[in-house]
Amino acid sequence: MMRWLIAIGMVMIVAASAASAESTPSITVMGVGSVVVPADTAAVAISFSSNNQDRDLAVSENAERLNATLKDLKAAGLRDDEIIPGFSSGYSMSQSMIRTSQTVDNNTTTRVMSSNFSGYTTTVMLKVGSADEGRVRTIIDEAEKSGAAAQVTGYYLSDDSAAVAEAKKKARQDAEDRARAEAAVWGFKLGKVLEIIDCDAYGMMGMPLMISMDDPFEQLMKQPSPSGTVEVSACVLLTYETRLLV
Repeated sequence: MMRWLIAIGMVMIVAASAASAESTPSITVMGVGSVVVPADTAAVAISFSSNNQDRDLAVSENAERLNATLKDLKAAGLRDDEIIPGFSSGYSMSQSMIRTSQTVDNNTTTRVMSSNFSGYTTTVMLKVGSADEGRVRTIIDEAEKSGAAAQVTGYYLSDDSAAVAEAKKKARQDAEDRARAEAAVWGFKLGKVLEIIDCDAYGMMGMPLMISMDDPFEQLMKQPSPSGTVEVSACVLLTYETRLLV
C-alpha cells in the first residue's frame, strides 16, 4: 500500500514539474545507522536501606552509612569528580495475597491483597572510568564490604561525538541506498541532495507525504550491547531530487 502511495505521489510531482519549472520532483527516505564502541564510563549505584518507619531518621541513617562508605572508596582510589552530588531516597512496599475460599453460592473465592512497608533506600551514583574493568570491580567490592548494595547500572561515553558522527555517516549511506532502490522501482534516478534532517529534530506530525518506509525502525530495535560497550544509533531523513530515466 505504501509503495502505491509513493508511486502516485511521484507521478503527481512529476506532472506538476512539467507544468511549472519551479517544481522539483523529489523523494524523502529515512536511513538508520549504528556503531558499537568501547565504553569509557560505568555508572555505579551504591545504596543502603533502613526499615526505620520514620523517614527522616531512616534517610539520616542511610546517608551516614553512605558517607562512611564514600570515605572508604576514596581511600581505595575513587575520585571526587566521579561522585555525582546528592543522594536520592525512596521507600519500598511489599505485597502479600491471602486467598480464602468458602462453599457458599457456587464456591465463591475471596482474595485479599495487603501492602506492608519494607523500608527506605538511599542511593548515590558514581561515574567511574571503565577503561580498567578491574578498578570498577574493586570499587563495587569495597562498597559491598561496608554492607552496601552496589551494582553497575549502565555503560556510557564521556564524549560520544565521534561515535555519533560515524553512526550518522552510516545512516546517510543507508538512506542513499534505500532512495536509489526505491527510485529505480518507479523509473527514476537520484539527483542532488535537497535536504538532510536528523530524525530527532523531525516531528512525526510533520512527516512528508511521500516517504519510503521499509520499516527501518526495526534496525534500531537491537539486543543490548555487550557489557562494557555502548551502541550509538543515528537516524536521518534525506530528500533527493529525482529525474526520469531516459
